[in-house]
Amino acid sequence: MSGYSLRSFFVLKNISLCDNIYSMKEISFKKFLYEEISEVWSYEIWSYIFTYILVGVFLSIINPLIMFRDDALTTSNFFYVMFSPQGILIAILMLVMVLIYVCVEFFGEIIFIGKLYNADSDSSFFSLMLHSLKEAIESLKLFLNVPGILWFIYLLIISPLVGAGFTISLTDDLTIPNFILEVITKTPAYIVPLITFTIVMMIFGVLHIFTFHGVLLNKEKPIEAMRHSREIIKKNWKNFLFRLIRLMVIMFIIRIVIYIITYYIPLYLLDGASKTLPKKYIIDFGKLSNETQELSDLDIKVILLRIAYAVASVEGEYITVIVKLLTDACFMLFFTKFYLEYSAEYRGKKELVYEERTKRKKYRFKVITCVLIGLLFAILATFIALGFEDFRNNGDDIVVVAHRTGGNLASENSIDGLKVSIERGCYGAETDVQRTKDGYYIINHDDTFKRLAGVDKASQDMTLAEIRELKVEDTTGSGKILQVPTLEEFLDVIKGKIILYIELKGATADRKMADDVVRIVKEKGCEKDVVIISLKYDVMQYIEEKYSDIETGLLCFGGVGDVPNLKVNQILMEEEMAKNLISAVAKKNKTAGIWTVNTESGMRTAFNMDADAIITDDVILFERVQAEKSTQSDYEAIEDMCRSIFGY
Repeated sequence: MSGYSLRSFFVLKNISLCDNIYSMKEISFKKFLYEEISEVWSYEIWSYIFTYILVGVFLSIINPLIMFRDDALTTSNFFYVMFSPQGILIAILMLVMVLIYVCVEFFGEIIFIGKLYNADSDSSFFSLMLHSLKEAIESLKLFLNVPGILWFIYLLIISPLVGAGFTISLTDDLTIPNFILEVITKTPAYIVPLITFTIVMMIFGVLHIFTFHGVLLNKEKPIEAMRHSREIIKKNWKNFLFRLIRLMVIMFIIRIVIYIITYYIPLYLLDGASKTLPKKYIIDFGKLSNETQELSDLDIKVILLRIAYAVASVEGEYITVIVKLLTDACFMLFFTKFYLEYSAEYRGKKELVYEERTKRKKYRFKVITCVLIGLLFAILATFIALGFEDFRNNGDDIVVVAHRTGGNLASENSIDGLKVSIERGCYGAETDVQRTKDGYYIINHDDTFKRLAGVDKASQDMTLAEIRELKVEDTTGSGKILQVPTLEEFLDVIKGKIILYIELKGATADRKMADDVVRIVKEKGCEKDVVIISLKYDVMQYIEEKYSDIETGLLCFGGVGDVPNLKVNQILMEEEMAKNLISAVAKKNKTAGIWTVNTESGMRTAFNMDADAIITDDVILFERVQAEKSTQSDYEAIEDMCRSIFGY
């Protein structure tokens, strides 16, 4: 096929696939701009509102069920909660919620766009939307087979992980946890399978990209829709890739231009204006209560500039979200049109007719609504700016815990690591303890010693004497040969100098380990120098109930329910999980920690969330980010405050 001009990209006029394929009726750019996009954008907005309410409703039902069994459902007690009568009901409710999300955000929108071309001229927007949702729910039965279920798995899990294909907002941010990804990237044996899997899934996703459209619009069985999708791509792959890339580029350019105009330029100009004003200027609002005093000209300039900062930051992000919804609507609209064109030979239709409808959803209401919401955000941003000095976070009270004793400054889980952490003034050092075959406790992270010592045996299958004979390579690459240390040796080093976070690790992390570790800690007089942590909530509960004088912490990377109320002193969350829970944990007067934060962007996000502790391999990066945080300009500090409050 020949290429398309920019106008034909919007107009989609006379696109002939072959002699017996239909031509699309011309749709003017005006109709496209004022009718099609407007209606699909309306669908995006209403589906967003509906699913937001839906989450609140379902959580209000699920949370009491979880709390009837435990305080929260997390990765640390998942099987305990789910394999219970309440857990079965929770699973059913979660499945229903996922299906509704799929029907509203994805299935319904595809069907809605299809209906735009054959709806009656007097059909209202809500009539079309309701009929589309009804048909979307009815379409679920078409996926009650093995291929259909596998496609649901691809949509919900694989697609967001590999970054190819359609997703829904419920799982759109699904990623491999950083602590797992770091292990994979450091192990060549894991990298190759991961890259291979990603490439295969991306190719598979592209070849079958029209599968959902075939099922939803043509009522084909998933296996049949997959075959048709492959045939469509095989026949039209050059044209499809060209149009798809062009569509993605245009959407990207639109977003970038809007971002620059509404966010980057205003903040850049304001930052330039702020350079004439003093940093960390303190405004004494108390003087206003004294009738003889008033704000100085400098006070007023600083206040106005702070308000401008906050409004520009919040409004810029708000407009970016609105534009994202609009471009997402455009993308789905065009993508569905691509399918309708390419699949004509299977559909047996000669012409795709777009009926102009008298009851179409116009822009006016949406624009007015968006403006009113924007004004509300501007008011909130103004209050943020006025309370700046009371809420400013300099990051001074956030402490660092070196991962595996010294992070990347020394060999992992080594006495050298403890010493370097003490020398740098770290608040804490984290380590991993496992039980030997003869009941001793040694320091090791992995399930076996294969990575560090070349011996594919677990600690519980070896005696202390056998483990002492192992030659452990220094993980910094120095070539130094080390010995596997014991818990007692670690406690001798850290007593009174640093807090040791002892993770009860591996298959031997049970109540016996809890009793033994607490006993050893008390024998060494280190009760105030340790925090015992684990991924197993039942073990932490046991320590809390039996040894109230020992500080405890729970490691988790996912959770639903009243997570802050879990019966531990510290809740240590993976980066993604922390975004939604850090403030709630702090309100319970518990230590909120984030692990394992090793990137600059992740570190800055952790500081913005006002975590109590950051566990990291890069202590030097932490020190640099903390120093920069303490010397931030008003502009940077207000932007961080807005990011923390509004979660962007």
